[in-house]
Amino acid sequence: MAGNERPRAIADVSAGTILATVTIAVPPERVFRAITAADQIPLWWGADNMYRTTKHTADVRPGGAWRSEGKGADGRDFHVQGEYLEVEPPHRLVMTWKAPWDGDNVTTVTYTLEAIGTGTWLTLRHEGFGPRHDSCRDHGQGWERVLGWLGAFLAGEAGVKAPGVFHCRLIPPRPDFAFTLTEEERALMGRHAEY
Repeated sequence: MAGNERPRAIADVSAGTILATVTIAVPPERVFRAITAADQIPLWWGADNMYRTTKHTADVRPGGAWRSEGKGADGRDFHVQGEYLEVEPPHRLVMTWKAPWDGDNVTTVTYTLEAIGTGTWLTLRHEGFGPRHDSCRDHGQGWERVLGWLGAFLAGEAGVKAPGVFHCRLIPPRPDFAFTLTEEERALMGRHAEY
C-alpha cells in the first residue's frame, strides 16, 4: 500500500507555473471524488486558523462551472471559481481558476492522478501567472497546504497516520529587518533559536 508522503510545491515564478505533488494512500477514484464532489471539498479544504471552505458547487463536465465559498480566519468571506476544461475520471482534471485576491486573473489548474500500488501519486500544475511573481509564489505555498489537507483527510479514511508537519511563514516587521536588528530584537531572536 502506498503511504502518505508530505506534499511538495515549487513555484517557478519566471515561468509563472507551480508544480506540486503528493502521494496519498487511497486509490485515484477516491482522490478524484475528494477533489470534485460538492459534498467532499468543504470537509477537507481549509483550516480554522487560516480559512475554511464552507460551500462548493460543481458541474463536473467540460464547460461546467465550479465555485468554492468560505470564510477566512479573520471572518471575511471569500470565493474562487472557474470552469472545467477537461474531465477524465479518475486520472485527469483541468479547470480554470479565478480568484478576486489575484485580480480576477484567469489561470489553469491541472490535476493528474496516477495509481501507485493501492495509492495515488497526485501531480498538480497551476499555470498562467505571467509576471505576477508574488501571486505565483503565494499560490505555490497555498497548494502545498491544500494538498496536505487533502492527504490528511484521506489518510484518516485509509487508517494511515498523516505526516506531522506544521508549516508557517515568518513575515519580518520591516524589509531590512535582518540588517537593522535592535539589541532587543537580536536577543529575542537568539532566545528563539535556542528554543
